[in-house]
Amino acid sequence: MQRIRFLTAMAVGTLLTEELASDPKQPEAPPYRVWEWLVIEALIRSMGDNDVLWGVPGTIVTRRALAARNYLDARGYLKSPSIFGFHGVYKRLAIHLEIVNVHLGQGRNSEALADAWARDRGYNGLAQAKPLMAKWTRAIERSINQRTAKTQSAFSTNEWAALAEAMAPHNMKSNEKQFLKSLLHNENLKALPAIWRLQAEITDDQFTEETLHARLEVERPEYASLLDAIRHYEHFARSMHDSFEIIRTSATQAGAKGLNLRSLSDNHDFSSSVMELSTKYGNAYQRLSKLSKEMANTFEIKFLSFSEPMGSVDYARKVCEHHEVIQKSKSATGKLPWFDRLAPDRIYMRHRYQIYEPIPKRSGYVHTYRGHPIRRFYRDLI
Repeated sequence: MQRIRFLTAMAVGTLLTEELASDPKQPEAPPYRVWEWLVIEALIRSMGDNDVLWGVPGTIVTRRALAARNYLDARGYLKSPSIFGFHGVYKRLAIHLEIVNVHLGQGRNSEALADAWARDRGYNGLAQAKPLMAKWTRAIERSINQRTAKTQSAFSTNEWAALAEAMAPHNMKSNEKQFLKSLLHNENLKALPAIWRLQAEITDDQFTEETLHARLEVERPEYASLLDAIRHYEHFARSMHDSFEIIRTSATQAGAKGLNLRSLSDNHDFSSSVMELSTKYGNAYQRLSKLSKEMANTFEIKFLSFSEPMGSVDYARKVCEHHEVIQKSKSATGKLPWFDRLAPDRIYMRHRYQIYEPIPKRSGYVHTYRGHPIRRFYRDLI
């Protein structure tokens, strides 16, 4: 999550599609997703070269599809749109804020958010924006009714530009911003209001997840156990991440003959990255158990093979096996690993995933999906 305005696009979309039915013969193109296609296509057609258009899911594949076919469809869009499209990325937050329901239909706040958006567009409330919205609904319906669903909007260049301008992530105005801020400041969101208040105290140069968590622990000491669990989880994740990156670099350097995993026993950087990995696993599991048995069980299921001490070569094998399992679980059909196995202990890193530069020594969190999205939301809403 990077651009909070996609919550508005989702809210408006619930109103556009409320009376449209999905085509059972085309389950990959429900009305809300066709609306998503139209929004992303409009942004790329009208603002594709503008550097303000960052943090928008699906821009690369959309640009490629428009260049090849001049329309978007399920084949040309994201492979897992329910996860990586903006409805997928923002769904959980949108449900929590009651902007949509679990089926991506209208939530308690969808109409009010759309009304704030309409007032900022110069309309006297949502009702006055109905003619424009009806045009977008007809475009969704026309696209669904193609033999194979695809964007067939019949929009002129100006109409594409109007849709892009209405939904562009950087184009929010006062009513919309205020309404979104009011949703985020709800005390039912636990730590989020406190985190929001801390944004003004931390400059962009100072901002890291670790800095934010240190300040939050002082501000709200009741979150100390949660923050402790995050730190230990990230400590474990750092070792896992760095060890795999070193494998990628070593395999790249090994070239076509592939990397013999047994050679990593002499690799100081790899040995350092997996040092005390089982202890880090135990520390993370213990902290997670104090918070939630469910979280601890999920952690255990995913990482149990790293719970016991082992040598560097065995760690290398386990890291590669873990990557293969993760890739296989990424969709119904699975995704290919980043490497090919030439033999049980020899891998060739596929060209797309090769790393030619040595991995720098790193520290700190691997994941920045907690504080950084809030920081980006803050920047868009101030």
